[in-house]
Amino acid sequence: MLEGALTLGLLLTILIGTVDVGQVLLQEQALVERARAGARWGAVHGNNATSIRNVVLYQSTPPPVGATAPYDLTASHIAVERRDSGTTADRIQVTISGYQIRFYTPFIAGVRTGRTITAQVPWEGL
Repeated sequence: MLEGALTLGLLLTILIGTVDVGQVLLQEQALVERARAGARWGAVHGNNATSIRNVVLYQSTPPPVGATAPYDLTASHIAVERRDSGTTADRIQVTISGYQIRFYTPFIAGVRTGRTITAQVPWEGL
């Protein structure tokens, strides 16, 4: 009976940990793709920081009515910068930082801050 309880506890911890790892990978990949999409949009359509943030948050330049950004992202989590303007290395950089990741695994449960995500795309504007 005791062995079954210990084994079940360990099995549930491993299962919940696996779900947590999957959740973190999904969230990180989704945010990387959003940062890339925002940088690509900015490189082609112009360096308008508000529009680029909206592309990252809502996947469109005007935010849809009543839309909420995924993963509790806000505009304050997104930094837009044009780097090396006027040179051959001219590029748009989009950085997502300070977002939260929630863990459910016993012993590490809680909210943590995710790693900083940066995407850069060469400037194609006029």
